[in-house]
Amino acid sequence: MVIVDTSNEIGGDGDIPHEAIGGAWRMQVPEPSMQHKVMIEAVENHMPEVIIVDEIGTEAEALACCSIAERGSDADWHCPWRAAREHNKESYTR
Repeated sequence: MVIVDTSNEIGGDGDIPHEAIGGAWRMQVPEPSMQHKVMIEAVENHMPEVIIVDEIGTEAEALACCSIAERGSDADWHCPWRAAREHNKESYTR
């Protein structure tokens, strides 16, 4: 399990994570604008079965979630948010 802890709300503030997260690997995010990159890094470097993120609030973070989910074992899963976004992009380019 990896926790992407952007505002230190899950693992606590400081270099030593709160004992409540147990053996989970905590990845702190240096800048909120980098959260999507840390999410992808967590999956690429640690290959967790579970990834916990305290907030998803930007398009880049939503796309990172889709990318992470598509790396899973269910090859037929597709990100509905990405499909809707691509559909809307086509309607605006006509």
